Amino acid sequence: TPEDCSAGSSCTPTTISWEGTADIQSGDVLIVEIDDHHLIPSNYNKSTEGAHHTTTAVYQVTRLGHENCDITEGVLLDITPLVADGKKLVTLYDKDLTEGINLLIVVSEQWGQQCVRLKVTVKSDNCGENADCSGKGVCYSNNSMEGYECQCCSGFAGTHCEEIDACSPSPCTNNGICVDLSQGHEGNAYQCLCPYGYTGKNCQFESDPCNPSQCLNGGTCVGNSTHFRCDCTSGYTGPLCQHNLNECESSPCVHGICVDQEDGFRCFCQPGFSGELCNFEYNECESNPCINGGQCIDNIGGFSCKCTRGYTGKRCHIKVSLTPIALD
Repeated sequence: TPEDCSAGSSCTPTTISWEGTADIQSGDVLIVEIDDHHLIPSNYNKSTEGAHHTTTAVYQVTRLGHENCDITEGVLLDITPLVADGKKLVTLYDKDLTEGINLLIVVSEQWGQQCVRLKVTVKSDNCGENADCSGKGVCYSNNSMEGYECQCCSGFAGTHCEEIDACSPSPCTNNGICVDLSQGHEGNAYQCLCPYGYTGKNCQFESDPCNPSQCLNGGTCVGNSTHFRCDCTSGYTGPLCQHNLNECESSPCVHGICVDQEDGFRCFCQPGFSGELCNFEYNECESNPCINGGQCIDNIGGFSCKCTRGYTGKRCHIKVSLTPIALD
């Protein structure tokens, strides 16, 4: 490729090391130096019209012609080879080729049944007239790129590196995404889009998801920079303690009726049972309700008395007469 060959400047096209393939862009000049070790056997017939050359000639050929070094269906290019310092040189200008891949064969009578195969790719020039990329980059291409583009120096961006890149080098830490807010050379304002758990101009601070607490109904927030959980008070459930828990669904009252309350539940026990869960049977005989020597028998939800001779009633409190009655 050439140096800057703008009007008024003096420069010489650069000769590159030739291995059979090369990429050039619009405005480039490619000089190929041909040595004997570049020659390969040719299938073209020297007696064919137009194929007998006292000087070197360059043909643009098909893929098959390129593989077989055959110029039968090739197109002769209007290129004049040079001889400089005893070296055979072929000069290729972009105007002589088409954009894309150009398959070329160089033949000469002095080589006999031999030729040189060339593969030259002309790439689109996206650097335009600003070939120096505003002095802030280089016009560059590689094998994976379809054309030449400006690769900007650090701190610059844009098609021709004409803009100040406020995001270079990236000021955003902790994987924050930088957004350049400036246009052209108008300042270097930027904004960092911080990932969850970080805050600050450059995402440099860890955020506290528990400040303020997102837990409801008295729940306690426990967390770090990226995660949090809510430890709920009794009677509430859910990620944010937002649901009132019905403790009566599990039927905790063994011998009673469960009533759900805001902070728990309450059991109303059946007669004869006590305890927080109505799981203790009450012994009505503990208070010795049977008198006059009566024997107390504990029943579920009550008691009964087995009275001694001469007494009756629920508590053996009624005395009965044992005097026999005469019968007529």
